[in-house]
Amino acid sequence: MKSPVISYASGLQRKMLHPVFLYSFDYAGEHTRFGYEFGNSHYPFQGGVHHSNDNIYLFATHKLNSNDTLMAKKMVDLWYSFAVEGVPSVREQAGLTVKAMETESGPYFHINDQLSLGSDILTELTATVDDPENYKLIKVSPQTSPN
Repeated sequence: MKSPVISYASGLQRKMLHPVFLYSFDYAGEHTRFGYEFGNSHYPFQGGVHHSNDNIYLFATHKLNSNDTLMAKKMVDLWYSFAVEGVPSVREQAGLTVKAMETESGPYFHINDQLSLGSDILTELTATVDDPENYKLIKVSPQTSPN
């Protein structure tokens, strides 16, 4: 689902009418939209971060644990600051400067436990093949440890 968003953001950036900010939501919280409301227990792998998972932290759709509540606060900070000031930011990382796109592929920012900056969003499209041991696909039951 990232490719259409990247294409759209790149097109907007080329027109240079307004600053374009692009992010990759990488936070894997307690809930996922993978499998939507049917869950993901019938799949042989974890659902992981899925399209629209960022909405879990903007709208009251799930009961959130303490870590997910912190993420929800970051998401509200990001969207509120963008609406009011025109630039996304979070209070707890005041020194981080999120830049608008300067090229068709960046810069952009990752939203995870901490925000971080990336220079080429296209690297996000190869995240699965860049994990040769398939660590992101291993399904761990609550009774077993990941190691």
